[in-house]
Order: sequence, then structure tokens, then C-alpha cells
Amino acid sequence: MPTAFGKVNRPDANTIKATFPMNGKVVSFTASVNPAMEDFESGATLTYSDMDELVGTHSYSGAVGKGTIKLNLDNGPALAGPLNSPSLDKVYSVSGRGSWQHVH
Repeated sequence: MPTAFGKVNRPDANTIKATFPMNGKVVSFTASVNPAMEDFESGATLTYSDMDELVGTHSYSGAVGKGTIKLNLDNGPALAGPLNSPSLDKVYSVSGRGSWQHVH
């Protein structure tokens, strides 16, 4: 499966944003996050089968906290990585819905 390396952060209490430089453009996934949580930032690895998976709007579920993040999208892609500062001191089970964007 192809992978891409990028970052994921929480720009506000109810939003997460993951960005990955790929083939001369930036591919991003911006999503609601439930429950609301503290600030975090992480390097992340995106694993996917085909670029066609990285379009449209999708649900996700996963966990954030205690030094790691792991999110699984309903159509197959997953992102995971170690949390950087500040690291959350408990694990949040998270879910939400978000959209992919491709910017040149």
C-alpha cells in the first residue's frame, strides 16, 4: 500500500486537519472531531490503496492521546503517528466526518 508522510493537528477544539505533500501538491483532510479536545500536533503517515480514496467526504474513527494518534477512514485510508507537544495525558476515542482537498 502506498504511504505519504505529513502532519496532523487540531486547529480548534472541534476540528482536526491532516496535510500530506504528494506529487507536487498538498493533499489535506479537514474534519470535525468528537469529542472536543486539547491542542495537539503530530507527524503522521497516511496509508492508502489508491489516490481515488483521497477525494470526497468520509467518516472516520480512531484514538488520540498518550503519545499516539490513529485514525481510520470509512473508505480504507488510515493515518497514524506519534503525538508531539503537547502530548495528551489520556486517550480519546474520536470520530467525525471530513473532506479531502488537493491544492497545487
